[in-house]
Amino acid sequence: MTSEKFTAEQFDANPNTIIDKIAATSPPGANGLIYLPYLMGERAPHLDVNCRGVFFGLSSMHVKKDLLRAVMEGVIFSMNDCLNIIREMGTSPSSIFAAGGGANSPLWRQMMADIMGVEIAVNNSTDSGALGVAILAGVGAGIYKDVVSACDSIIRKQDSQTYQENNRSLYEEMYKIYTSLYTSLKKDFVELAKINQKFFV
Repeated sequence: MTSEKFTAEQFDANPNTIIDKIAATSPPGANGLIYLPYLMGERAPHLDVNCRGVFFGLSSMHVKKDLLRAVMEGVIFSMNDCLNIIREMGTSPSSIFAAGGGANSPLWRQMMADIMGVEIAVNNSTDSGALGVAILAGVGAGIYKDVVSACDSIIRKQDSQTYQENNRSLYEEMYKIYTSLYTSLKKDFVELAKINQKFFV
């Protein structure tokens, strides 16, 4: 049992809330630590079964809070990769609705806003997947003319966070390094996969 899970049980809290509180004590940029979240390969934007997780910049100064924050930031850097593909296709959203477990975390949402440079909002539903299905069903049943009008009628912004300029500037610099790391390590990921297959599988 992790210490976070144990602590959460003592206070009848969600372990993710404890992790958030710890990660929040590390500054934006996790004291110069970058994490590649490719624990099981990657699908987007890199279709690569060989890439793996990496902590880059790890030093003796880093402690648990930095690693936790770097993991959270690394996941959002990966999401930002996908957002940039959408932007390259000519769509540039000024606001994004967060969904899933991470949407419940103000810390995650602020990181998303700071890294992506857009407003991050949450809607009036705790289950966005089910809400999406209901919207499509409503359109299919003829209750709504189309998906856009259904969304306009049903979805309400519950809360939102905008990016902080200082954090945004920092994350832009760190994101440049993040995006270059995959290219730098791509061949090494392949070689490591060969070693894993030969000795560890």
